Amino acid sequence: MNRFTAALLLTLPLALPLIATAGDPASPLAAYTKDQAARGKVLYESTCGQCHQYSLRGRTGAPGEAPALASLPESYVQTIDENEGKVPPLIGAEWASRWGLKPASDYVARVSEAIKGFPPTGANEATAVELVAYFLQVMGARPGNEPLTAKTPVVINSVIRAQPPVATR
Repeated sequence: MNRFTAALLLTLPLALPLIATAGDPASPLAAYTKDQAARGKVLYESTCGQCHQYSLRGRTGAPGEAPALASLPESYVQTIDENEGKVPPLIGAEWASRWGLKPASDYVARVSEAIKGFPPTGANEATAVELVAYFLQVMGARPGNEPLTAKTPVVINSVIRAQPPVATR
C-alpha cells in the first residue's frame, strides 16, 4: 500500500459526512433536536451570553459590546477584566480552527466543564448538551429527530455551515 492510499483510508471516515452533503451545502447533517436548541438558547441567554455576548462572538474589549460590562454582575466583570477584556468566541473562524475537526462529544465535555464556574439558571445534567445544540443551530446545523447526547461522535464541521450567521436575541 502506498502513502497516498494509506492517507486516503485514514481520512475517508472524516470526509464521508462532508461528501454526503457536498451537493447541498445549505443542508448539513442533522445533529440535535429543535427542543434541545430552544432550551439551549434560553440557558445561554440567562448566563453565557452576558460574557460571550448574545451574538456568540465573544468579547475583544471593543466599545459597544453588548450587553455592556457595567450591566453585568461584578463576578463576571472581574473574570472579563482578568482576561484583559477578552472572552473567546463560540462561533466563527477562530472557534472552528479549535473545534471544527473534533467530535461534538468533545465540545459538550468542554462546555460542561466551562459552565461549572457560571452555571446557567436552571442548569442540570442536560445543560451542556442543550447549549451545544443551540451553538450548532446558530452555526447552521439543522435539527433532526435524533437528540444530541454527551457521546455524539459526529465531527462538528460535518454539521455546520462554513460561515455561521450572527445569533439574534
